[in-house]
Amino acid sequence: MIALFGLILGIVLGIAINVNIPADYSPYFTAILLISLDSVFSSVSLILKNKFNDILSLVLFLGNVFIGIILILLSSRLGIDLQFALYVVLTFRIISSFSQIINLGYTRFLNKISNKRSVKNGKCQ
Repeated sequence: MIALFGLILGIVLGIAINVNIPADYSPYFTAILLISLDSVFSSVSLILKNKFNDILSLVLFLGNVFIGIILILLSSRLGIDLQFALYVVLTFRIISSFSQIINLGYTRFLNKISNKRSVKNGKCQ
């Protein structure tokens, strides 16, 4: 319930407050946004696998943010375009985690249906 309230509050504040991000900071903001989405989808996937650990997820998120910002900072200093590679890798991870979520959710749904049918037919597992 608290998470839903926080989500709604965040959406309302995001729409109500006009935040302008300077062009110099846009690569960092984009990386942090993609890393955040990656962490959320990875955490949901771990929750569905019953392997979620909140402290570990927080440490991994902060570590990923640190590494992503360092990579973008180094790429801008060295003149190498690592930003695009970072975006591709994070997008791939997000899509992979999302497909795992769909697969695990579908499997759980099928298991619930089969359990209901077996109980309905008088078979207990």
